[in-house]
Amino acid sequence: MFQERCSRRKVGIIAGKGQMPFLLAASCLNQNYVPVILFFQGITEDKLKDSFPCLNLSLGKVSQSLNLLSENGISALTMAGQWGRPSLKDLYLDKGGWELVGRLGWKWTGDDHVLRIIVDFLGEKGFELLSPQSLMQGLVSKEGSLTRVQPVKEHFQDLEKAKEILLHMSCLDIGQGLAIQEGLVLGIEAAEGTDQCIIRTGPLQRTEVAPVYVKMAKKQQLDSADLPVVGPCTVKHLASTGFGGLFYQAGRVLWIHPLEMIQLANEAGLFLYGF
Repeated sequence: MFQERCSRRKVGIIAGKGQMPFLLAASCLNQNYVPVILFFQGITEDKLKDSFPCLNLSLGKVSQSLNLLSENGISALTMAGQWGRPSLKDLYLDKGGWELVGRLGWKWTGDDHVLRIIVDFLGEKGFELLSPQSLMQGLVSKEGSLTRVQPVKEHFQDLEKAKEILLHMSCLDIGQGLAIQEGLVLGIEAAEGTDQCIIRTGPLQRTEVAPVYVKMAKKQQLDSADLPVVGPCTVKHLASTGFGGLFYQAGRVLWIHPLEMIQLANEAGLFLYGF
């Protein structure tokens, strides 16, 4: 149990997979916060334990987890990393777990629906949810072109069509990105995520103007909990599969290692453009 006493405010990081929890925890240290990793076995990266204080929590033991947070003086929470949807039959629920599941319903449809209920639930229990971008300003993507290569006219036309499609799809609580080439949608991002969607759709392109990938948040997406993320791996996959570049929604898509992304894009002859 984490018992450190200090004057700095503690922030519990609900940590999923990937690099984001590491970056967010390191940023918290630079902003007069004490990051505490909320560790979930089989989900959170084990190596986080080597760098930051951790609390071991169980997904189904909601009352137990909230009591543990309170006992350790943690009233602020933030979320980072990739999460899969757990199966209810694999969870051992306590009283708080049953209460939360009762609100979610047994089907758990739609990421935004689920996250809004969880955020409201935590707020009712006295916890403040901080957005990752409020703790790490360098994560927030910028508007305009950041690379030597610029999008061509056909790319901007594809961008407009992609924005219209994704906006309509957001009403169904699906889709944060798609691959498109001269008006032909090569693929829409689903549960596999951005990088795997790029890999899946790369072979479908035609030998004309290179396809582009468009990444944007859903209209109703919670800025505090679930903004889309791109990083160096995204750029590497775009380069290896023959894409022309990446359009991203400035301010509502988060970057991992933006300087490395720009360098990789310039080396590969790709554009990165915020709209």
